[in-house]
Amino acid sequence: MTLRGHNGRARRKREVLFFCSGTVALYRLVGQPTYPGIVDDYRATFAKVKAMRIDVLLGPHPEVYGMQDKRAQQIKSETPNPFIKPRELATYATGLADDFDKALAKQTAALQAAK
Repeated sequence: MTLRGHNGRARRKREVLFFCSGTVALYRLVGQPTYPGIVDDYRATFAKVKAMRIDVLLGPHPEVYGMQDKRAQQIKSETPNPFIKPRELATYATGLADDFDKALAKQTAALQAAK
């Protein structure tokens, strides 16, 4: 995807990722998991995403990537483009992985308490 500056002159290719989801939501991770291997799939996803090198993170919900704040910053000034944040995905994925570990621990504790 190519992003163009407001003045129409600046052209640079940017890597853009539309990241749909990495949350646990209502998935069962332990006991009778939603599907076999779900925990490994989550961990593999986080590892792959952390290794990706992208310039712009987008998602299905504006709060995922701070769209309103970035757009407000963009309106105030053309440069630098607030949507271009090369390390944002790794930071976001780290937070998702931490939330996943907490959800896994909570589900594991609840399963053990039920026995």
